[in-house]
Amino acid sequence: MATNNAGLRSVQHLEVLVDESPPVNGTVKEGLPGESDVDFTSTERIPINWNGFIDHESGISHYEIFLGKTCLPNVTSSNDNAFNSSIFEKRKTTKDVEWFNLPDEGYFVFTVISFNNAFEPSAASCSDGIFYEKVSDVLVNVASENFYADEGIACLNGTPWLITERLKRVRLGQYSNCASKCINSTFPKFLEKLSEETAVSINDSEVGIGICSRVKLFKDRTIYITTEFWEISWDATNQQIVRDFEIGIGTNPTLIYHPDIKSYTATTLQTRYRFNKEGIDNQQRHFIFLKTKFKSGEESITSIGPIVLDLRPPVIKGEVLVIINGSYIYIGWNENSSTKMENNNRIKEIFYRIGLYKFFLSFPKD
Repeated sequence: MATNNAGLRSVQHLEVLVDESPPVNGTVKEGLPGESDVDFTSTERIPINWNGFIDHESGISHYEIFLGKTCLPNVTSSNDNAFNSSIFEKRKTTKDVEWFNLPDEGYFVFTVISFNNAFEPSAASCSDGIFYEKVSDVLVNVASENFYADEGIACLNGTPWLITERLKRVRLGQYSNCASKCINSTFPKFLEKLSEETAVSINDSEVGIGICSRVKLFKDRTIYITTEFWEISWDATNQQIVRDFEIGIGTNPTLIYHPDIKSYTATTLQTRYRFNKEGIDNQQRHFIFLKTKFKSGEESITSIGPIVLDLRPPVIKGEVLVIINGSYIYIGWNENSSTKMENNNRIKEIFYRIGLYKFFLSFPKD
């Protein structure tokens, strides 16, 4: 109150609020508000959010966030130099969500404290932590006892491989005629996921050079399955970061995200799947899609194919010609004597036996 010489007065009121208690701390989560807590990520930039920090007397003024390798329960402010060696980044904000760039791969924890308008800090709250790992496809050793395809040479990451009839990989040496097949050639990506035939190695240069000279590139190959009930298996190099695997089937590889024959079905982390008819017609061309879903929310899909279900055996038609000339027996047939009913593929092997009446005198030969 102020009074002048004329006796006039002026009164000014100043209200002072005494806040004797610190704010109540809340919870901290990695991820966006309203979404599930994120425990794994494959991207360096992530959001964190917090809620439940309350001050009933003077209200919340701002928050301070600390990024470190561990929880910092005793930190009291961003000016607390005792923890500098443990903190990668610290910042102030009035919001309840912030985006951070993680400095490197590994495990990280966020610590948040709030300040009321009396500048008194709350107790620290920590997230449960997040693991950052740059995800590459973890799928390996894709295999099936029911796979069959014509063998071929494939160059995978600069290394020549023999892809066997049963879709196994056999490493070839860096022989000149093998390496030359890698130039300006691309191959189906799923070949990189096939299991390696470690019991077989091509160490003889003559054998390796002979294979690369004789065998064509693994291109435009069809995988044949001869039963409606078959199984595929695979492994993961790091299953701890995998949320689940899923299997889908489509008529062409462009349907990898929306399979039209069989929608994606979870395997509940099983690394094998048994096919049971699945509504695929005989000789229908299709592709198998094997999806890996990571805990970080990302996905990776491997397309395997084309695959053809071949349920009918070859048809034998025409006559076998037999000519006896002295002590020799000549047997002949034309190339159309054995054909596939649904297509005109050449027969891979023809076996024969020689017998007398009902007794066979030789083993099957091709």
